[in-house]
Amino acid sequence: MDEPATAGRELTPEEQEENEPILTEEELVKVEGQIDEWERQRDTLNFSAEDHRAARDQLNDRTKALIKEREKWSNEIRANVKIATDAKEERNRLNVQVKEAKVEREALNNSANALMEKVQALRQERTPTEGPSPHVLKRDLRELERKMETSVLSAADERKIVDQIKKLAQHIRTRENALESDDKVHAALTEARAAAEKAEESHRSVSELAANAQRNHDLMVKHYGLSDLLRKDLERVQRELSENKSKADEEHKAHIDLIHQVHDLDKISQAARRRARRTTRAKREERAKTKASDLISKFKKGGKLSTEDLMALQNKG
Repeated sequence: MDEPATAGRELTPEEQEENEPILTEEELVKVEGQIDEWERQRDTLNFSAEDHRAARDQLNDRTKALIKEREKWSNEIRANVKIATDAKEERNRLNVQVKEAKVEREALNNSANALMEKVQALRQERTPTEGPSPHVLKRDLRELERKMETSVLSAADERKIVDQIKKLAQHIRTRENALESDDKVHAALTEARAAAEKAEESHRSVSELAANAQRNHDLMVKHYGLSDLLRKDLERVQRELSENKSKADEEHKAHIDLIHQVHDLDKISQAARRRARRTTRAKREERAKTKASDLISKFKKGGKLSTEDLMALQNKG
């Protein structure tokens, strides 16, 4: 048995319409009313879908702005972390140098102290036995200076102490100069002073290294702190971004659901329109057939046909 010509392919709109059932007059009136109601529903759904689309697009625009803001905070955080990390590495490097410099300074201080003790021993050894030693003279000088600072003195007593201080200072210089003119004392003192200068230089180096390490530590703390503050802004933006995306997804889903409902109504409405058109065409063809039959009967009975009647019969075929 041969298959229909339409087998295996989608029917054309004309073929679909031809296959629709013919409605009664009452059914036709009902379908036409339903079509009007579906059109009103379709307009309502379309308006609602457009509202959700506009809301979705507005939320998507906000999402784009939030992504840019998130990138801005992320870049600033990375920049501050980079500064803090570099400062931390530099601080650690300097701390190692400080530790090493302190060991060197300690060794130089011990050497300088040992050499100064050697100088003191030579001074005592080379100091003339007659008269007080420079050590005793310096002690007496300190006593007089303390008395000047702490005692209430008359003008005469104050001048007297000032004269004594001058004499003691001159005496000390004389005794020390005499000692330093001694070759052994002079050589030992020169060596001790050189060692003391090296120890002082080492101390200054330690201080500079420690100060630089502290500056890098402060820089590290500052920029890690700034990074923490910026992360709060980043977290705020990320929360808003997540919420915004969720809302946009909801609006998009609502828009798509409404569009699907519009399409479903369109299918129902199109099917109803096909039935209405099929019924209207069938009724029109039935009326034309009846009229043609009446005209043929009239002609057979000898009645005259007008040009309009002849055209109607021709159109009917």
